[in-house]
Order: sequence, then structure tokens, then C-alpha cells
Amino acid sequence: VVKKVRDEERHILAERAMGNFWMMKDLKETDGKPILTSTTLIQESDAQVFPPLGHWISLEEGSQAVYQVPEFFLRNNRADDAKAQCTLATVVFKQYGAQMLDTWTEPFQSAFQGNNRVEIVHLNITEGWFLSKLQRFLTRSARKHTPEERWPTTLLHYASNTDDPDLANFKDTLRIHNTLTAYLYLLDGLGRVRCAASGKASPEEADSLIQFAKDLTPLLMNSAKLPTNKRKKKNRQHR
Repeated sequence: VVKKVRDEERHILAERAMGNFWMMKDLKETDGKPILTSTTLIQESDAQVFPPLGHWISLEEGSQAVYQVPEFFLRNNRADDAKAQCTLATVVFKQYGAQMLDTWTEPFQSAFQGNNRVEIVHLNITEGWFLSKLQRFLTRSARKHTPEERWPTTLLHYASNTDDPDLANFKDTLRIHNTLTAYLYLLDGLGRVRCAASGKASPEEADSLIQFAKDLTPLLMNSAKLPTNKRKKKNRQHR
């Protein structure tokens, strides 16, 4: 569970430096889920604000604009209202993890189709000095393999220095120590992590995530029903 972490609790086990062998072993031992899916919403008092990390570029604008998180998630919440919006933030480092996302995002997208206050933001992180030098090529490749409607909400971060303290804090705060898999974080309107998950979603987990998003935005869910009810009423009167 992603909750607030005290400074003295921040640590990374030495075995996590063993690379992909450890990561594959870890996925096998955890059934592909280094972070277990939250079974209830994390209480506001315990919720961790999504950690800051800068130098993100969007697939829509490329390097012409640089963004920061969590500010990007809050760009449309001018009222600073925790219940005014909800964001599903996905985090992947490798293609292996990216292939798992659809099990979560497709049902979520379908459930909130047309609701512009509930969105999915994809965060893709590429680590390593060599790969960072291929930034232009990798960005073009990502654009080619990503549906155009997702470009504005797909952000890329290239980390040439894997020892960057900001990235280390980002990963440690979100409990991302195995970068092979996918991670998902449901944020309220203030950018606080209210639910976390990893790996592939079961149908039950996907349904729970949708319900959590509805619970975080009760006013939006109620108002979204009104137009439908009005249309039905008009149809009855016309008949």
C-alpha cells in the first residue's frame, strides 16, 4: 500500500541491485504483483501525495514543452477540490510492463467515456545514459505505436543518470523497485494516491478500480446521470 513514508523508513534492499534476474524472480514470487491492489480507498489522512518529478515531455508536443508531475495532473482543477476530478496515473519503464496496461485502462476508459474530469495519464520512464541519447528516435517510435488521441496525456521521462536523487525518491515513494512490471495509481483532485496496483488486472480488480474512481468523484457521477434522465423524460413526453 502506498502511504506516507517517514524519512527513516526510506531504504532499498541490496538484492534489488541484482537486475533483471532478481526482478523476474520477484514477479514469480509475487504472482506478477509487487504491489497488491488496494482493497479499499486509502484514507485522506494516510494518503501520499504523488511524488514530484520534472522534465517530462508529451507525445503531442515533443520537446517543445516540459512538464512536471504532479502539477500536470492538477492542471484542470482550478478549484483545488479533492472531489472535482480523478486521475489514473500509469507508470511503466519497459515494454513488458506496458503490455499489461490494457487490462486496467480499457475497462476504465469505457466506464468514463466522455467524462473529462476523469482521465488516464500514461507515464513512461526510460533509464540509462545510452538510451537517453536515443531520445528523439524513441519518442518518434512511441508516437508511431500510440493512438493519437492518447498523445496529449502520454508523458515521457528520459533519465540519463540512474542515480538521480529525484528519480530515486519518485520510485521509492511509489514502491517501484521492480521496473519490469506496470504500476497504476488512482489520484484524487489534490494529487493524492488513494489506490495503487501493479501487474495485470483481473476482472474483479478492474471493476474495483472503476468503483473507487466513482467514490472519489461522487458529485460528478451524480451530475453525469442528469442529462440521461432528462432525455428519457423528454422522450416519454414526446410519445
